[in-house]
Amino acid sequence: MLFHDKFYRLTILFLLWFSFIINAQSLPEIKSKPHFSRVFTQGLIIRDNIVWESSGLYGKSLLTQWDLNTGKILKQKKIEKRYFAEGLTELNGNLFLLTWKAGVAFEINQDTLETIKKHHYTGEGWGLTTNGKQLIMSNGSESLQFINPQTFKVEKTIHVHVDDAAIRNLNELEWINGMIWANIYQTDYIVVIDPETGIVVRNYYLPHLLKGRKPGVLNGIAYDKIQKKIWVTGKNWPLLFEL
Repeated sequence: MLFHDKFYRLTILFLLWFSFIINAQSLPEIKSKPHFSRVFTQGLIIRDNIVWESSGLYGKSLLTQWDLNTGKILKQKKIEKRYFAEGLTELNGNLFLLTWKAGVAFEINQDTLETIKKHHYTGEGWGLTTNGKQLIMSNGSESLQFINPQTFKVEKTIHVHVDDAAIRNLNELEWINGMIWANIYQTDYIVVIDPETGIVVRNYYLPHLLKGRKPGVLNGIAYDKIQKKIWVTGKNWPLLFEL
Protein backbone atom coordinates (compact mmCIF):
# COMPACT_ATOMS: atom_id res chain seq x y z
CA MET A 1 0.00 0.00 0.00
CA LEU A 2 1.25 3.49 -0.81
CA PHE A 3 2.45 5.74 1.98
CA HIS A 4 -0.33 8.33 1.51
CA ASP A 5 -2.97 5.58 1.77
CA LYS A 6 -1.46 4.44 5.07
CA PHE A 7 -1.34 8.03 6.33
CA TYR A 8 -4.97 8.58 5.33
CA ARG A 9 -6.08 5.43 7.13
CA LEU A 10 -4.19 6.36 10.30
CA THR A 11 -5.71 9.86 10.20
CA ILE A 12 -9.25 8.53 9.82
CA LEU A 13 -8.71 5.92 12.51
CA PHE A 14 -7.53 8.66 14.87
CA LEU A 15 -10.53 10.86 14.10
CA LEU A 16 -12.94 7.99 14.59
CA TRP A 17 -11.17 6.86 17.76
CA PHE A 18 -11.43 10.38 19.16
CA SER A 19 -15.08 10.59 18.13
CA PHE A 20 -15.71 7.19 19.68
CA ILE A 21 -14.24 8.26 23.01
CA ILE A 22 -16.36 11.41 23.08
CA ASN A 23 -19.55 9.78 21.78
CA ALA A 24 -19.10 6.20 22.97
CA GLN A 25 -22.17 4.02 22.57
CA SER A 26 -22.70 1.23 25.07
CA LEU A 27 -23.69 -2.14 23.66
CA PRO A 28 -25.77 -4.81 25.39
CA GLU A 29 -24.42 -8.31 25.86
CA ILE A 30 -23.53 -9.57 22.41
CA LYS A 31 -25.08 -12.85 21.27
CA SER A 32 -24.02 -14.87 18.25
CA LYS A 33 -25.26 -17.39 15.69
CA PRO A 34 -23.25 -19.73 13.44
CA HIS A 35 -22.25 -18.36 10.04
CA PHE A 36 -20.74 -20.08 7.00
CA SER A 37 -16.99 -19.53 7.34
CA ARG A 38 -16.35 -20.11 3.63
CA VAL A 39 -18.57 -17.16 2.67
CA PHE A 40 -16.78 -13.98 1.56
CA THR A 41 -19.63 -11.80 2.83
CA GLN A 42 -20.58 -8.76 0.77
CA GLY A 43 -24.27 -7.93 1.34
CA LEU A 44 -26.52 -9.13 4.16
CA ILE A 45 -30.30 -9.07 4.62
CA ILE A 46 -32.17 -10.68 7.53
CA ARG A 47 -35.93 -10.70 7.85
CA ASP A 48 -37.69 -12.74 10.54
CA ASN A 49 -34.62 -15.00 10.85
CA ILE A 50 -34.39 -15.68 7.10
CA VAL A 51 -31.09 -14.55 5.59
CA TRP A 52 -30.22 -13.43 2.07
CA GLU A 53 -26.46 -13.07 1.64
CA SER A 54 -24.21 -12.19 -1.27
CA SER A 55 -20.64 -13.40 -1.32
CA GLY A 56 -17.85 -12.25 -3.60
CA LEU A 57 -14.73 -13.29 -5.51
CA TYR A 58 -14.49 -14.09 -9.21
CA GLY A 59 -15.68 -17.60 -9.95
CA LYS A 60 -16.98 -18.05 -6.40
CA SER A 61 -19.70 -15.42 -6.10
CA LEU A 62 -23.01 -16.63 -4.69
CA LEU A 63 -26.41 -15.41 -3.60
CA THR A 64 -27.74 -17.59 -0.78
CA GLN A 65 -31.00 -17.72 1.15
CA TRP A 66 -30.72 -19.56 4.46
CA ASP A 67 -32.39 -20.06 7.83
CA LEU A 68 -30.66 -18.22 10.68
CA ASN A 69 -31.97 -20.60 13.35
CA THR A 70 -31.07 -23.89 11.67
CA GLY A 71 -28.29 -22.87 9.29
CA LYS A 72 -30.11 -24.72 6.49
CA ILE A 73 -29.57 -23.38 2.98
CA LEU A 74 -32.99 -22.77 1.42
CA LYS A 75 -31.90 -21.60 -2.04
CA GLN A 76 -28.61 -20.70 -3.68
CA LYS A 77 -27.68 -19.02 -6.94
CA LYS A 78 -24.23 -19.09 -8.53
CA ILE A 79 -23.19 -15.80 -10.11
CA GLU A 80 -21.47 -15.92 -13.51
CA LYS A 81 -17.69 -16.22 -13.26
CA ARG A 82 -17.13 -12.86 -14.93
CA TYR A 83 -18.90 -11.06 -12.08
CA PHE A 84 -17.63 -10.28 -8.57
CA ALA A 85 -20.80 -10.01 -6.44
CA GLU A 86 -21.02 -7.08 -4.06
CA GLY A 87 -23.75 -5.28 -2.07
CA LEU A 88 -27.29 -6.55 -1.69
CA THR A 89 -30.62 -5.05 -0.64
CA GLU A 90 -34.37 -5.61 -1.00
CA LEU A 91 -36.84 -3.07 -2.34
CA ASN A 92 -40.47 -3.55 -3.37
CA GLY A 93 -40.22 -7.30 -3.03
CA ASN A 94 -37.15 -7.73 -5.23
CA LEU A 95 -33.46 -8.07 -4.46
CA PHE A 96 -30.84 -5.79 -6.00
CA LEU A 97 -27.29 -7.16 -6.27
CA LEU A 98 -24.27 -5.07 -7.26
CA THR A 99 -21.10 -6.19 -9.00
CA TRP A 100 -17.67 -4.77 -8.26
CA LYS A 101 -16.22 -3.52 -11.57
CA ALA A 102 -18.68 -4.71 -14.22
CA GLY A 103 -21.11 -1.81 -13.78
CA VAL A 104 -24.00 -4.27 -13.66
CA ALA A 105 -26.68 -4.65 -11.00
CA PHE A 106 -29.06 -7.60 -11.00
CA GLU A 107 -32.70 -7.23 -10.01
CA ILE A 108 -33.70 -10.62 -8.61
CA ASN A 109 -36.88 -12.34 -7.43
CA GLN A 110 -36.36 -12.78 -3.68
CA ASP A 111 -38.28 -16.08 -3.56
CA THR A 112 -36.85 -17.90 -6.59
CA LEU A 113 -33.50 -16.03 -6.86
CA GLU A 114 -34.10 -15.78 -10.61
CA THR A 115 -32.84 -12.65 -12.39
CA ILE A 116 -35.62 -10.31 -13.51
CA LYS A 117 -33.58 -7.52 -15.05
CA LYS A 118 -30.06 -6.12 -15.40
CA HIS A 119 -29.30 -2.49 -14.61
CA HIS A 120 -26.16 -0.53 -15.52
CA TYR A 121 -24.21 2.11 -13.61
CA THR A 122 -20.91 3.95 -13.82
CA GLY A 123 -17.98 3.22 -11.51
CA GLU A 124 -17.49 0.49 -8.93
CA GLY A 125 -20.23 -1.09 -6.86
CA TRP A 126 -19.51 -1.80 -3.18
CA GLY A 127 -22.38 -1.62 -0.66
CA LEU A 128 -26.12 -1.24 -1.17
CA THR A 129 -29.14 -0.38 0.96
CA THR A 130 -32.46 1.45 0.54
CA ASN A 131 -34.51 4.15 2.23
CA GLY A 132 -37.69 2.50 0.96
CA LYS A 133 -37.85 4.63 -2.18
CA GLN A 134 -34.31 4.84 -3.55
CA LEU A 135 -31.33 2.54 -3.60
CA ILE A 136 -28.27 3.89 -1.77
CA MET A 137 -24.91 2.75 -3.12
CA SER A 138 -21.30 3.06 -1.99
CA ASN A 139 -18.34 2.84 -4.37
CA GLY A 140 -15.32 2.86 -2.06
CA SER A 141 -15.08 6.63 -1.88
CA GLU A 142 -16.63 9.06 0.62
CA SER A 143 -19.69 9.43 -1.62
CA LEU A 144 -23.04 7.69 -1.27
CA GLN A 145 -25.34 7.78 -4.30
CA PHE A 146 -29.14 7.72 -4.09
CA ILE A 147 -30.38 5.84 -7.14
CA ASN A 148 -33.74 5.52 -8.85
CA PRO A 149 -34.50 1.75 -8.76
CA GLN A 150 -36.29 1.82 -12.13
CA THR A 151 -33.84 3.87 -14.20
CA PHE A 152 -30.70 3.45 -12.06
CA LYS A 153 -29.98 7.15 -12.50
CA VAL A 154 -28.29 8.97 -9.61
CA GLU A 155 -30.79 11.36 -8.02
CA LYS A 156 -28.67 12.62 -5.13
CA THR A 157 -25.15 12.30 -3.73
CA ILE A 158 -23.92 12.91 -0.18
CA HIS A 159 -20.32 13.07 1.01
CA VAL A 160 -19.59 11.38 4.32
CA HIS A 161 -17.37 13.22 6.78
CA VAL A 162 -16.25 13.74 10.36
CA ASP A 163 -15.70 17.46 10.92
CA ASP A 164 -13.84 18.44 7.72
CA ALA A 165 -12.33 15.00 7.05
CA ALA A 166 -13.87 12.82 4.33
CA ILE A 167 -14.51 9.20 5.31
CA ARG A 168 -13.60 6.98 2.39
CA ASN A 169 -13.72 3.19 1.93
CA LEU A 170 -17.42 3.05 2.81
CA ASN A 171 -18.48 -0.50 2.11
CA GLU A 172 -21.49 -2.56 3.25
CA LEU A 173 -24.54 -0.40 4.02
CA GLU A 174 -27.76 -0.78 6.00
CA TRP A 175 -30.68 1.61 6.58
CA ILE A 176 -31.67 1.49 10.26
CA ASN A 177 -34.28 3.81 11.78
CA GLY A 178 -33.68 6.63 9.33
CA MET A 179 -29.87 6.44 9.38
CA ILE A 180 -27.29 4.77 7.14
CA TRP A 181 -24.93 2.34 8.85
CA ALA A 182 -21.71 1.57 6.99
CA ASN A 183 -18.66 -0.60 7.40
CA ILE A 184 -15.37 1.18 6.77
CA TYR A 185 -13.42 -1.34 4.72
CA GLN A 186 -10.39 -2.89 6.43
CA THR A 187 -11.21 -1.40 9.82
CA ASP A 188 -13.23 -2.48 12.87
CA TYR A 189 -15.45 0.60 12.64
CA ILE A 190 -19.11 0.93 11.74
CA VAL A 191 -20.25 4.51 11.23
CA VAL A 192 -23.80 5.85 11.44
CA ILE A 193 -24.47 8.52 8.82
CA ASP A 194 -27.10 11.23 8.55
CA PRO A 195 -28.62 10.67 5.07
CA GLU A 196 -29.31 14.37 4.57
CA THR A 197 -25.94 15.85 5.52
CA GLY A 198 -23.43 12.98 5.29
CA ILE A 199 -22.27 13.73 8.84
CA VAL A 200 -21.12 10.76 10.93
CA VAL A 201 -23.35 11.06 13.98
CA ARG A 202 -22.20 7.93 15.80
CA ASN A 203 -19.74 5.11 15.41
CA TYR A 204 -19.05 1.69 16.84
CA TYR A 205 -15.59 0.21 17.34
CA LEU A 206 -15.81 -3.58 17.32
CA PRO A 207 -12.33 -5.10 17.42
CA HIS A 208 -13.13 -7.95 19.81
CA LEU A 209 -16.14 -9.65 18.24
CA LEU A 210 -13.96 -12.60 17.25
CA LYS A 211 -11.25 -13.94 19.51
CA GLY A 212 -7.83 -14.44 18.01
CA ARG A 213 -6.82 -13.65 14.46
CA LYS A 214 -9.76 -12.76 12.20
CA PRO A 215 -10.09 -14.73 8.94
CA GLY A 216 -11.30 -11.58 7.15
CA VAL A 217 -12.43 -8.02 7.73
CA LEU A 218 -15.60 -6.87 9.48
CA ASN A 219 -18.25 -6.67 6.75
CA GLY A 220 -21.98 -7.25 6.72
CA ILE A 221 -24.74 -5.36 8.55
CA ALA A 222 -28.39 -6.43 8.65
CA TYR A 223 -31.41 -5.07 10.50
CA ASP A 224 -34.22 -7.54 11.09
CA LYS A 225 -37.20 -5.18 11.28
CA ILE A 226 -39.53 -7.91 12.47
CA GLN A 227 -37.29 -9.17 15.28
CA LYS A 228 -35.89 -5.65 15.94
CA LYS A 229 -32.32 -6.96 15.89
CA ILE A 230 -29.11 -5.71 14.32
CA TRP A 231 -26.65 -8.34 13.08
CA VAL A 232 -23.05 -7.96 11.93
CA THR A 233 -20.45 -10.38 10.61
CA GLY A 234 -17.27 -10.42 8.54
CA LYS A 235 -15.73 -12.02 5.51
CA ASN A 236 -15.25 -15.75 6.20
CA TRP A 237 -16.33 -15.31 9.82
CA PRO A 238 -17.78 -18.38 11.55
CA LEU A 239 -20.27 -16.27 13.55
CA LEU A 240 -22.94 -13.60 13.15
CA PHE A 241 -23.22 -11.20 16.09
CA GLU A 242 -26.35 -9.51 17.44
CA LEU A 243 -25.66 -5.95 18.59
